[in-house]
Amino acid sequence: MTDKASAEITLTRRQAIVGAGGLLAGGILGCGTRSKVVREEHDAQGRRILNFWNGFTGPDGKTMERMVQRFQDANPDITVRMQLIPWGTYYDKLTLALSYGGAPHVCVIHANRLPEFAYYKALQPLDALYAASGTSLNQDKFAAVPWQATFFEGKQYALPLDVHPILLYYNRRLLAKAGVSHPPTTGAEFLEAAKRLTQPSSDTSAAQWGFVFTWQRTNFLTFAAQFGGGILTPDLKRGAMASPESVAAAQLMQDMIYKHRVAPTPEGVDAWLAFRQGKVGMALEGIYMMSSLQEQWSSERKLLLDELTSWRGRARSLVPEIVTLGDRLHAAEKEDSEHKISLERAADAARNGLDPGRRHDVRVSGGPPRPG
Repeated sequence: MTDKASAEITLTRRQAIVGAGGLLAGGILGCGTRSKVVREEHDAQGRRILNFWNGFTGPDGKTMERMVQRFQDANPDITVRMQLIPWGTYYDKLTLALSYGGAPHVCVIHANRLPEFAYYKALQPLDALYAASGTSLNQDKFAAVPWQATFFEGKQYALPLDVHPILLYYNRRLLAKAGVSHPPTTGAEFLEAAKRLTQPSSDTSAAQWGFVFTWQRTNFLTFAAQFGGGILTPDLKRGAMASPESVAAAQLMQDMIYKHRVAPTPEGVDAWLAFRQGKVGMALEGIYMMSSLQEQWSSERKLLLDELTSWRGRARSLVPEIVTLGDRLHAAEKEDSEHKISLERAADAARNGLDPGRRHDVRVSGGPPRPG
């Protein structure tokens, strides 16, 4: 939505982007009560201010920052003020702001919350904005399911922002150490791998877990889907939490903690941090957590290369001063060759998924067992 187009519309409610997937996000939506008039704000340079709220406080926040920067680069007359609010308090603050004033111009909302906000007239349909701008976005630009989630009672109130699949993250080094030759592909393999990975300890901080529950909402939906269950029936008309399929999924989740003892209680561990620290073998999380692992990998690899460079410097200081010039040159060439091999070892570690933070994982040949 351009600044010109939005200026041509007299809005009677706040604007928002609603999010799916997930998150519906996209279109600029009206947000607030009918009686509250949108007031334009400008910074000291005269640029229009766009207040934007979202709950991307994790690794996904950096992706959103890049998206916002691209928008600002394309629209230099607009300043986006993005406020990150933890999801745990996000909707409370948003609801209060919509009711009593101070709501953002743009916000992100999960798809399952869209009907609630649209029903209470907190969102503005997109048709007026489309008409004012002389353009519109069509279904052929988006996946069908999230596109349909942007409508309520025949009117479109949002555009899809993302649909994030839930992935099974696993630590290849821990799997290999536990004698698990490949990532699990069935329920039985999953439970067996979790048992092999678990190393109990009286010191809870030293325990190693086969699995950990991260975001319980998406974890349950993922487990339930394996059994054919869910929160609602397929026609969305009745609750399905008490169905045999959903109950079986919930029972398995409970059994993993209290019967099989392969996962800690959710309140007893910082789930994702434990996985990143190598204290957990497997975890279910969204694709939005991928960047945190990539950043950790890059940082640890840099530390290893810095350490190798430091080794090189220390080795140079040990060359005896009494050797001949020829001996000096030979020693320097040998040292450079060994340093090159060390760097090649680090590169090999990076390519093959070794932990670059552990010196003994840096090898000239070989590597971690690959999936069978």
